[in-house]
Amino acid sequence: MPPVILRLLKSSLDLLAPARCAGCGRHGDELCGSCAVSITAKTSIERFSDVRIVALGAYEGIVRRAIHALKYGNRPGLGSTLGKILANRILSTLGDGQRTIVVPVPLHLTRLRERGYNQAELIARAFADLHEPGALVRARATAAQAQLDRLDRERNVAGAFATGSRAARVVGKNVLIVDDVVTTGATVRACAGVLRAAGATSVMAAAIALRL
Repeated sequence: MPPVILRLLKSSLDLLAPARCAGCGRHGDELCGSCAVSITAKTSIERFSDVRIVALGAYEGIVRRAIHALKYGNRPGLGSTLGKILANRILSTLGDGQRTIVVPVPLHLTRLRERGYNQAELIARAFADLHEPGALVRARATAAQAQLDRLDRERNVAGAFATGSRAARVVGKNVLIVDDVVTTGATVRACAGVLRAAGATSVMAAAIALRL
């Protein structure tokens, strides 16, 4: 059954049945108050892999279940919920907001059509006016990174990203790359290389989770 039909069917079912929390399964919200507080209370973790990467926590437990529901369960509302938690954590550390833009890791058009939305962009929208989705595009389709080892991940995303129609916005700016999950950092590094070549002053990344 085509993905668009599945999304329409799910939307219809959502009108008849209350939402379940992606973290604990209780009825009522995309993410219940208790699970949201649990994620918010986590201590940020960082990794430096050519690019400084900050995440709300490890890819486990409630965070893992919420991200899985966002990416594979047709739960786009979770992007906004998780994005707000990330933005609240990161915004105070960005310094001069006038010189900062937020760029989500782009999806290839084929994958975007299949899923119906880019989960990284939904998260990045929580950064409001700093969000700049037109700066970067995915120039070619790639295999799913989760199925690849470290070396193959690097090869998979080599040359996969290019500047977009609004690439001029990155010149002289501090750019924050936003994604849902970072594992080896191969995707973030590939994006950062393109952004630096386009004139970004500095590049760092923020994600909901890091795979440890």
